[in-house]
Amino acid sequence: GGVEEMETMETMETMETMETMETMETMEIIKKKPIGVVFDIGGTLVEYLPAREHAFAELYSIVLDELKKNGIENINSFEEFWKHSEGFIKGQLETYEAMVMYFSKFLSVEKINSLISYELLRELEIKGKIVSDDVLTFLKYITDAGVEISVATNTLTDNLSNQLSSMGLDKYFSAKNSFSAPNKSLMKPNPYVYIKALEYLQKLHPSSLKIIGVDDKPSGIKSLFEAGIENRVAIHSNPTVTVKEFIDAGATHLVKNLPDLYDPKMNNINLTPFRMATKSHSELSENKEV
Repeated sequence: GGVEEMETMETMETMETMETMETMETMEIIKKKPIGVVFDIGGTLVEYLPAREHAFAELYSIVLDELKKNGIENINSFEEFWKHSEGFIKGQLETYEAMVMYFSKFLSVEKINSLISYELLRELEIKGKIVSDDVLTFLKYITDAGVEISVATNTLTDNLSNQLSSMGLDKYFSAKNSFSAPNKSLMKPNPYVYIKALEYLQKLHPSSLKIIGVDDKPSGIKSLFEAGIENRVAIHSNPTVTVKEFIDAGATHLVKNLPDLYDPKMNNINLTPFRMATKSHSELSENKEV
């Protein structure tokens, strides 16, 4: 019996050694190929839809009061405007411009601009944004695991540091790893902010780095593609956006909640469960101008 027992123990030890080696190999792969992630802010790191609607409602009521003072009636209620402008689907800038265009039927654009501004809208929205505990925990886990992180956002550069500190994100993002548009023409879907983030991450590990971009809008996914970021993760939290829209924009992975990307076994980000059928690079390049 003794020989058999010794053989069994040896086999078990060999299996344990193999398992340990496999685990070490997995960790080695991660060490060899560090991960760098660039996150969008609104809708990705923070829940923004209720905050956005509230901010638009405040601006709408400012102009509405002015119209009433001038004796102008029969104006759409904010609810009607929000429904028709598809405020949940379109980006802030498009929705803001649609609102200005609607009010320009009754007031001059100069007058509207003296009452409200896109910057005021951003300010109000930022005040209402919240970062969930799950997202903060996720950021802690991945940074502890050595993942390099950065953010790229349509917030105008002057307002970015205030935005990050007001949401408690300044612990993870500073002027060094946060990228924003210096003017409206460079906002997403222009790939400018993602190119800047990509350059920053590549400088940290010039040899090799697995770069992941995360955004919750098809236009953001499109700018990740145009910036040359290989792994493009779509956060599918907005029910009005279809999976097809994300695929057409170039998403390679789809996830419901950002924290799902963290794999406790690997103690790292694991994209494998979220990979989806994607369009080829040439197909996406042809769609580029659309």
